[in-house]
Amino acid sequence: MFAVHSFDPYLLIPAGTGEEAESTIRFFRRHQPQATNFPCSYQKDFLPFRIRNVQGQPSDSKALFLQTICPAINILSVYNAYERMITRNLTSVILFFLQALFCNGHSHAQAPAGVQSYLETIDIRTGKRTVVYSTAGLLESPNWSKDGRYLLYNKQGRLYRYWLSDRITDELPFDSSLPANNDHGFSPDGSQLAISAGDGSSHIYTASAEGGPLRQLTGQSPSYWHGWSPDGKTLAFAGQRNGDFDIYTIPADGGPEKRLTREKGLDDGPDYSPDGQYIYFNSYRTGRMQIWRMKADGSDPEQLTDDRYANWFPHPSPNGNQVVFLSFTEDQQQEHPFGRNVQLRLLDIVSQTVRDLTPVFFGGQGTINVPSWSPDGRRLAFVSYRIP
Repeated sequence: MFAVHSFDPYLLIPAGTGEEAESTIRFFRRHQPQATNFPCSYQKDFLPFRIRNVQGQPSDSKALFLQTICPAINILSVYNAYERMITRNLTSVILFFLQALFCNGHSHAQAPAGVQSYLETIDIRTGKRTVVYSTAGLLESPNWSKDGRYLLYNKQGRLYRYWLSDRITDELPFDSSLPANNDHGFSPDGSQLAISAGDGSSHIYTASAEGGPLRQLTGQSPSYWHGWSPDGKTLAFAGQRNGDFDIYTIPADGGPEKRLTREKGLDDGPDYSPDGQYIYFNSYRTGRMQIWRMKADGSDPEQLTDDRYANWFPHPSPNGNQVVFLSFTEDQQQEHPFGRNVQLRLLDIVSQTVRDLTPVFFGGQGTINVPSWSPDGRRLAFVSYRIP
């Protein structure tokens, strides 16, 4: 059943073909990643927006209604971001309201009612899982600090540290009100952070790991950080340009972005090997989401997994011998929604074999979007969820 709220703003999106409609839908789904728990009738998938046909006949409609079903989404912020993303096929956007009032809040959606988040670590050798912290609400994407002392995570647009020895949390202070999303992480020396954030559209920023002012790197959006080269000079990210998500790099000190992938289908989750020679990523170019790697300059792409799972977010171990990734047990096409059955799995680079690191658990978006290995490579941090 759809959630029912008193505030129901609509967006009317001209979409003359199924491909254009899909591009529009992918934008909104990716742009509001934390809202993917809400059910949607479109392709039996999950969206933060209800999609309705103007004439009530999806097969021949020339437009789509996107109706927010979460009152925490700031529809104006989403509209402004989308308006900047219009391509030649999506020539106009009309914003209007069924009611005079509209929902308040940041441009990221909130967790489903009653969700409980469990910040866990797992021993790579034994498979022992330890819940180090749990909280009501949506906690996402832990990074392990380079000194091993704390786990960094995002919640409700802010970044927090969980101190492993003291078992306390504190907010990382930044001179910005921009809501952070779930793509963030440390520089190789641990002195800086890369943060994907934005009110309505995601840009990549860098800042001191202790907080303070943000420095914007990307000029185009949406852009989502995922990896930092071992020499500290380059950031890798997923960016949507002209309707396509591809892998890009950008100098850590600022400069022009460089596109590395051009194949049909979504490419996402780029993370560097410890020696800097490769970038690991997930790609839908074969019609299933699988793990790939390429040279750091984008050349010589190589498929590493080929199985029935939908595989996302590969993260090489500190010694480069293994790659952990998130596997959805059912095909999700080009999406990575919250609230699915998933596993953490390990790819051995030498033997090219894959083993299950965890049993199936409830997770997905937010579980392990970003690098989360402990500095010694013995453990991983991740998030599992429960909904009553």
